[in-house]
Amino acid sequence: ELLADFPSDAQDTVLLDIAKLRNGKPGQAEKLLLGVLARKPRHRQAYKALVKVRLARKDVSGARKAMEKLRSLGGRPYLEDEVALLPPENK
Repeated sequence: ELLADFPSDAQDTVLLDIAKLRNGKPGQAEKLLLGVLARKPRHRQAYKALVKVRLARKDVSGARKAMEKLRSLGGRPYLEDEVALLPPENK
């Protein structure tokens, strides 16, 4: 697994997570992204991927939190329109 070969390479991990999301494993992708963010808490690409993963899991509250964190790091709003259209109780 890529993560085992390069445990500190956050960019590769984000790419792996996106692949897992595309393969229908958003739970695994979210867990790995949270690991990336624990090591590199200012990794904007990881937050962007986390927004996507949480939307795929219908975790609207979590997606909003990830989007707000991304914005606080100087990132542009990401999928803000999609998140805003979802009801807050849709988890």
